[in-house]
Amino acid sequence: MKINFSYLFFLLFLFPLRTEAGVTISSVATPREHCPYDNFPDNNDNVVPGVGYCSFTIIPTGIKGSDNSFIEADQLDFYVGVGVLYRYSAPLLAGGYSMGVKEGTVNELAALAISTWNNGYINIPTYSDNPIVKLCFIVGDIASSSRPEFGNECNTAGPGPGPGPGSCDLGGPYYLSHGSIDVNTVNGNEARVNINVTCSQDAILTFTAPNELDLGQNIVSQITLDGLKPDGLNLEFSKPGRSLLFASKLQTIGTPEAGTFDKVYLLQATIQ
Repeated sequence: MKINFSYLFFLLFLFPLRTEAGVTISSVATPREHCPYDNFPDNNDNVVPGVGYCSFTIIPTGIKGSDNSFIEADQLDFYVGVGVLYRYSAPLLAGGYSMGVKEGTVNELAALAISTWNNGYINIPTYSDNPIVKLCFIVGDIASSSRPEFGNECNTAGPGPGPGPGSCDLGGPYYLSHGSIDVNTVNGNEARVNINVTCSQDAILTFTAPNELDLGQNIVSQITLDGLKPDGLNLEFSKPGRSLLFASKLQTIGTPEAGTFDKVYLLQATIQ
């Protein structure tokens, strides 16, 4: 994406909200990331108290109304920006791009505002105790943060991404030994090791691994995780994690043969 502009500036001041004007520019706003300091949109849990910034994509969707009146900007060029309506405080203008012109008809400037913005994004201040209610597409100049010829059609945002599944680590590698075994006592011989699972947040892990491992010498190892067959197993883990009991129980599939066995077992997990 490329945006051409003569200069870029960021503002943060009050703007008047106007709904009765000849031309309005509709838009759709979508958070580009999880907003931990704001419960906007509602599926973000607002679990972190404080102040921060959240990045929003603002997409103009069309022009409503018509006005061929000729207008001029005060001093510098017209600009296009985003107005923010908070629940408990006055509206703010949170930034803008220069449109590169100082005059034109309202209809021409509305079309230029959309092409100048070009589906851009902007970082908006967010507050845990003062959530965003709506976002507005703004055309203004230095003297008037929102020109009266352009109405403010303010929209709520579409669904944004949640906090994400986080991450979990199974650690390892782990080494498990059955030791020396008499060929007559192979069946039922069990060895265990604790797997240390750490998670950045509460998670459900789905495991993918064989339930049985052929060790050779007519011997197989039956694998369990916390006493359950591992393949397709779903287990819950609370932050910061817990130990997981990995067990190998030997079973003969014929007459066991003397010798040694040394195998690698790969255990994979996916966060749901």
